[in-house]
Amino acid sequence: MVALHTALVKLLKAGQTCPVHGEVPSKAARPYITVGDATFKPVGTKECLIWRVTTNVEVWAAREQRRQLNEVMNDISTLVTEYWNKLTVDGFYVMDCDIDFLETFEENGGGYHGIVTVVTDLQKQEE
Repeated sequence: MVALHTALVKLLKAGQTCPVHGEVPSKAARPYITVGDATFKPVGTKECLIWRVTTNVEVWAAREQRRQLNEVMNDISTLVTEYWNKLTVDGFYVMDCDIDFLETFEENGGGYHGIVTVVTDLQKQEE
């Protein structure tokens, strides 16, 4: 769902200062954000098609940036919960958008990886 990915990237770029990458440059400075994998589940009725989309917004930080990782994840959570109703997703109405959970991991090679799981309900617009 390219339209939702685009809307989330736009929100993240406008609402905080950490770089957001679609394709990460080979020498990208950390911390940075990527909008990662998504799952799609139909939750509507016969009369109303609604998709529940679960998207992983990922934060990558160096070994000495654990605090920054947590701050960036907090910023993402605040943006999504505060401004979800301003998301524009082409071809869909945004019915709801919220944070499901946050996770952080220490990477084997050093550094940290955080995931903010965003759940969005989208209703297909009538054509």
